Amino acid sequence: MPKDETTVAPAAAIETAERATPRFEVELIKPHTHAREDLLPGAKIKVTAEQRTWLKSLGVIAGDTPEK
Repeated sequence: MPKDETTVAPAAAIETAERATPRFEVELIKPHTHAREDLLPGAKIKVTAEQRTWLKSLGVIAGDTPEK
């Protein structure tokens, strides 16, 4: 393959990498839309560490959410 060409990872490889990313179950303390679904306080969702940090900064989940 010439140097100026790039390859694109197959969709299956990307999906495998996404599944390998650790997920944490968090409980909402404010209404939130997740995966195009409107959720109310008390709902539990699984998020990545980065998403968990972002949700904490917005006050959507409690700041002391344990890792699960």
